Amino acid sequence: MQIYVHDVVDVEAERLRLQKQKEFIENGIRPLQAKLSNESFISRAKPEIVEQSRQKLKDLTDQLDAVNKHLAELA
Repeated sequence: MQIYVHDVVDVEAERLRLQKQKEFIENGIRPLQAKLSNESFISRAKPEIVEQSRQKLKDLTDQLDAVNKHLAELA
């Protein structure tokens, strides 16, 4: 049994929702990348804070990958 998503979901609305989500995630990734590439931050911040930032960056990157995958499936 196959279900065709195009028949059930408004593809254009879903694409727009995913695009907004992608922009939101990317806006979260940029400052984390800048912070983690700053040697001063790495050397001065507590190791727990640095690790939290790395974990948050990984989580956001995973979310971005998932959103990009869904966008590709809608194409």
